[in-house]
Amino acid sequence: MKKNQTPKLLKNPKQMKFLVRILALTFLALTLTNCSEQISGSEQQKQLEEAELQQQLEEEREEAERREQELKAEEQKQAENNIPLVSAKDVDYTKLRDLLAAGNWREADRETDKVMYKVADRRSEGWLRTEDVENFPCQDLATIDKLWVKYSDGKFGFSVQKQIYQSFGGTKEYDQEIWEKFGDKVGWRKEGEWLLIYNELTFDINNPYQGHLPRTRMCGTTWGPWGACGNIFSRAETCKL
Repeated sequence: MKKNQTPKLLKNPKQMKFLVRILALTFLALTLTNCSEQISGSEQQKQLEEAELQQQLEEEREEAERREQELKAEEQKQAENNIPLVSAKDVDYTKLRDLLAAGNWREADRETDKVMYKVADRRSEGWLRTEDVENFPCQDLATIDKLWVKYSDGKFGFSVQKQIYQSFGGTKEYDQEIWEKFGDKVGWRKEGEWLLIYNELTFDINNPYQGHLPRTRMCGTTWGPWGACGNIFSRAETCKL
């Protein structure tokens, strides 16, 4: 092309106008495309954030439901473990419960004596007769037994002793051999001899003897050193402990 020679295309006004229009439309299309992509990306980001928020809300809802279920389960467990301190003779078992809850087995054993004497109206005598044991209110016997069983994790209690006694064939009737086997099993006898002194007993949850407590000093009015317990076991059977 010669110097200062203008292309024919530029000399044609119509073509120039058309070219400008094409360039303008192209620029507009590119701009719209770019904006569309930006809008599309913004919309996707918004949708993503909404999805994440929805997931977070769902997780929080599930966590709230889980906590509510755990709370209800705990409340139900506490209700099941909460032993009603009921008594047919209006005897207060709060002290016995608190002593057992604290693991004070010796004082709990002594308190068991006291409440049983009170139930049978034998506090001044300090021991129970056979008829007192045989007519002991089931409601009170159950309360005492449940407290012992609960706070010893099933190791102590009249019902525990009853099962051991019956496992040897024990009944309401006295049988020296069975009674001695029972004494050996629960640790009330050592080396073939009865522990005649109260302090010789082991007031410890970690002692090796199932059914070692309650011993209660009312045991001893019938057979052997603590024979009245045989009647307690019979009463426990009648009361379905």
